[in-house]
Amino acid sequence: MCRKGRPAKRAGLFLLFPGHPYRQGVTLAEKYGIVEKNKKRIHATMQPIDQHDRQAFLEGLFHVSGDAFIVTDKIGFILMANKAALEMFGYAEEELLGEHFGVLSSKGMLAYPELPPMIEKLFKDGFVENYESIYKKKDGTTVCVETNVGLLYDDQGEIRGAASSMRDITRRKHDEFLLNLLHKKEQELEVSNKQLEDINTALQALLQKRDEDKKNIKEAIAANLNRLVMPYLEKMKQTCKGCDQKAYVEILETHVLDIVSPFIRNLAKNDYKLSPREVAAADLVKSGMTTKEIARHMNVSVRTVEVYRRNIRKKLSLQNKKANLQNYLSSKG
Repeated sequence: MCRKGRPAKRAGLFLLFPGHPYRQGVTLAEKYGIVEKNKKRIHATMQPIDQHDRQAFLEGLFHVSGDAFIVTDKIGFILMANKAALEMFGYAEEELLGEHFGVLSSKGMLAYPELPPMIEKLFKDGFVENYESIYKKKDGTTVCVETNVGLLYDDQGEIRGAASSMRDITRRKHDEFLLNLLHKKEQELEVSNKQLEDINTALQALLQKRDEDKKNIKEAIAANLNRLVMPYLEKMKQTCKGCDQKAYVEILETHVLDIVSPFIRNLAKNDYKLSPREVAAADLVKSGMTTKEIARHMNVSVRTVEVYRRNIRKKLSLQNKKANLQNYLSSKG
């Protein structure tokens, strides 16, 4: 252990770097002085990089870069290609050097009667950034590439060639394609859902109309039976002399009630004990007819219809109540 209980390893660190600015007990001014002193010491030991070292450094960076680098002369023949470029396009170095850059074009060297768009922009601006294009590998397959390229000049400002940095974005473009496809499918699904909603709305309207038509048909049948059949059945019951004939009429009346609407069947078969004529009158009241219209419809007097209405209210326990008879009957069916 060192002084003040510090570990020997840490103490050794300060022994190796006696000018360390972050030792305990060092003021801010002292820290700044130590940093400046160390900077001067480092600068004093640094040697200027000569042209040869600079060239070696750039060539090393060129070859170890993960991006593909290709250098061409001013008319497009390949002078240099790093390892990443050779691996990207599947060529050996001796196969690619000396070839025209157009050998990598997916459209071929004769695809453009004039300058390709990227080359035209390069000569116009001196550089091209993030240019996406498709290149061809040695085996004929293609690769989607994002290219950054700039012109190279000599000391007199004349164009000597171009240096291109290329990155394989095939996977990214594939993912973008899938995302666009998914977005398109989502839009199509939204359209389909909207169409299904419209169809469902139309079907609901049709079903509602069908139910209304069925109800109207049933009411029409019931009204016609009440008007054309039930009165005669009642007269036949009153005029029948034999028990057998009367029984047949009652059977026929039962079957007719089975044909008409559930409302009439319910009134005729429940404990209300309404007569057939009262059932018929109740159905006409439910349909909205006035007393005079019901009398005309049933071929009876207005007084008789009023008796029917009183009997109906009595048997339905509506006497001395303000309940509207039509509304009450409508709520029953």
